[in-house]
Amino acid sequence: MPRPQYEITGSESLLDEAIQLGSQAQRSLASTHRGLPGISVNLSVVLELKCDRTGRIDFLTQALGHARKAISLVEPIHPDYPMWLVNLSNLLRDQFEAIGDRIDLEEAIDHIRNAVNLTPPKHFRRASRMYTLASHLLTLYDITGISAALDESIKTLRGAIQEACNNSIRGKCWASLCGRLASKFLLSGDPEDLKMAVVSSEEAMKSIPISNEEKASALNTINSALILKSNDEKGISGLDKAIENGRNILSITPIGHYRRPLYLSNLGVLWYLKYSQTRDPTHLDKGVEFAEEANYIAPASSPNYATHLRNYGRVLKLRFDEKQNPDDLRRALQAFMKAFDSLNSPPLERIRAGESAGTILMQQRRWDEASKMYTEAVHLITRLSPRSLAVEDQQYLLSEMFGLSAAAASASLMAGRSPKEAVDILENGRGVISRLAIDSRDELEALRTKYPDYYSEYERLKNATALEPTDQESSSRGLLTFRTTNESLSHRFRKYQAYNTTDKHRRALDALDEFEARIRRELKEFKYFHLTPSPEDCMKLASRAPIVCFAITKFRSDALIITERDVRCLPLPEVDFNGLQKAAMTMVGADRITNSRNSYTRGSRNSVLRGTLETLWKTIVSPVLSEVGMMSTPVTGRLPRIYWVASGFLALMPLHAAGGELDFAMNHAVSTYIPTLKALQLSQSIRRNEMTTKAPQRTLMIVAVPDAPGEQSLHLEEELRDIEAVVESTQAFSIRKLDSPQKEEVIDGLPDSAMVHFACHGYADARNPSNGGLLVGVLPSGESDLLSVRDLSRSRWPNLRLAYLSACSTARNAATDLLDESIHIANTFGLIGFPHVIGTLWDADNIAATRDLDTSARPEPPQTTS
Repeated sequence: MPRPQYEITGSESLLDEAIQLGSQAQRSLASTHRGLPGISVNLSVVLELKCDRTGRIDFLTQALGHARKAISLVEPIHPDYPMWLVNLSNLLRDQFEAIGDRIDLEEAIDHIRNAVNLTPPKHFRRASRMYTLASHLLTLYDITGISAALDESIKTLRGAIQEACNNSIRGKCWASLCGRLASKFLLSGDPEDLKMAVVSSEEAMKSIPISNEEKASALNTINSALILKSNDEKGISGLDKAIENGRNILSITPIGHYRRPLYLSNLGVLWYLKYSQTRDPTHLDKGVEFAEEANYIAPASSPNYATHLRNYGRVLKLRFDEKQNPDDLRRALQAFMKAFDSLNSPPLERIRAGESAGTILMQQRRWDEASKMYTEAVHLITRLSPRSLAVEDQQYLLSEMFGLSAAAASASLMAGRSPKEAVDILENGRGVISRLAIDSRDELEALRTKYPDYYSEYERLKNATALEPTDQESSSRGLLTFRTTNESLSHRFRKYQAYNTTDKHRRALDALDEFEARIRRELKEFKYFHLTPSPEDCMKLASRAPIVCFAITKFRSDALIITERDVRCLPLPEVDFNGLQKAAMTMVGADRITNSRNSYTRGSRNSVLRGTLETLWKTIVSPVLSEVGMMSTPVTGRLPRIYWVASGFLALMPLHAAGGELDFAMNHAVSTYIPTLKALQLSQSIRRNEMTTKAPQRTLMIVAVPDAPGEQSLHLEEELRDIEAVVESTQAFSIRKLDSPQKEEVIDGLPDSAMVHFACHGYADARNPSNGGLLVGVLPSGESDLLSVRDLSRSRWPNLRLAYLSACSTARNAATDLLDESIHIANTFGLIGFPHVIGTLWDADNIAATRDLDTSARPEPPQTTS
């Protein structure tokens, strides 16, 4: 076969001859001939080369067919079977890059994993096959955000390093492991991940690959760890080494190479980081110089185009802040707006750019343009956090968006748009995770049951919107983006830009949007499918009580009040945004003023808290209550209800307790907190169903955990006696008591319970709020068994009525960059089916937490509205 001659000469006619001869040989052999599998494999290889030469996908499809045929003709014990599996896996991976079907990638992973398992330890090809498996897993992580794929990739690379028999593959594995651990550090915040990333970079340098392209890629990956180490230790030695590496990278990367814009942009980021530590303006000038060159040569079709533009805009804006040159600000705004319009770029980079552009436009008092930019950025958020992502990975992405919806609402109001539009913007940009959960569990289940054909097509389109892989992955968070090279993408589909997977991803998202619109158009009962509540629906939700949303930003502060008659805006001119932010930060962390463990500072902490409550009353709560006519409510008698939709820093504040020495909120209204209007819609729907279905369950499940490892003991005797007395007096419920149960026992008991009372400690996770929850039983390891937000969010139970959480911090969100999401255990109980949830914003006295149980547990009179 002329393939060896083709590899020497590059003559396409020799390649065509090889394909022709291979096809003839294949046709001439019987299906049982022992030479047929090998000929089929060789034919698949030359067809792959033909695809590489022409960029035509039909040759790749033919290559796959022959590779599958070869595998089907032999048993796994055949000596070449693992090698042929590798060939098939790589072809499937190439087809995934070309077409974008995730099924191809998952099959590719299955085949390469099988090949690794069939390759004996210390075999000279085992390390390279493990490296390929790790690369495929990284791609799966890139497109889905599934952190388990990243973890397996790291584990596989560590195994490959142990198996490597030469420095070339060992160096590639160390460099790749460095980048993976840097990504892991950004997700976990675990300093051990960063430490091991640095160790990996040092090991990679000892056995760096020989080729310039691989060396540049490895050095760039190593720089990501040096940046993180420098940020963590607040030193510049790591930055100096990274800058030296960056210069070396450019020296060995020829002009015209597709990665040169990336390396230039990254070097600009490095000089910015050095400026941020030295404040030497010449360092910032160098950052502008390299970022400008990257921006100049980067193709507009590149998925990283928005990243290069945003980096350029950021260094220009920083230099404007330093030197006040109007031309720098003009060019920065132009770069941000151009980045936002880069449709082939990932949504996260576009949103970041749009937010930066919106901020400048607001500062220039260009209200209409700012409103348009902010609003479009908010509408991109749902594309940033697709339903296919795991919750913790949605959190990671959405943590970048804190405050965006409030800024967009403020801009909308400044532009003279209606309060209804501002409410819609707020609802679209906050509580995204809970809204996706409600949509997926309730609306999709109904669609699957009533219209299975629509459901199947919807699922197919949804699966096609998995996040696209790009040639680079981000390895740092902050003002600028440093990107590492993703060596797992084949050169073939970097070269042929016609098969741009980012463009395919955008088309897939558009197709999903169009199909959702079709569902709303063709199926009457699904006319609001995956939409936030309309203004009319919002006013219906306010039939029982007014609903108050907030847009509090550095530009202006407003309460958006929804009643059954209208939606109106109440300006709050006395709110000090910086003061509110400072006060909110005293509510979180180990030093929070509500931490009851430090008795020596109780007096000073109470003084600070009283000041905060008085400020809340004067600037926010009292004006709102006056606007809705509740300030005249007598202290005695049944108080009216008010719904607070508090996001941002206000989500940490106790609005219900606001007040001074003479008057306070609890004199005038009963406060209910809701994360989003969609969540209130769900709660009221559950309540309506409760009234029209059979009599609810009459069991009160008590979960009592007086002693949790590492926590103060809870004296529950009086609390439990009070509960039993209330239940006996009402004769409304039977009691089922669980003492320090495992979480599975609690979950199993929920379907048969109408009410649940948790007397235990709560836990709030500042980095990953979906890991927060309730400390129930004790594991065999001696650690507490955590009933987490994630555990509870997976199911819904129709019989649930009231969750009473006397545990500490059950309504506290410790993750300050996810305050717009309101992820905590109390809200989760609402999402799984409880129409009523009582929780605590901070550490609570368990006796005080039961004082109103009598009222909560008594049967309510029949209601005709909801």
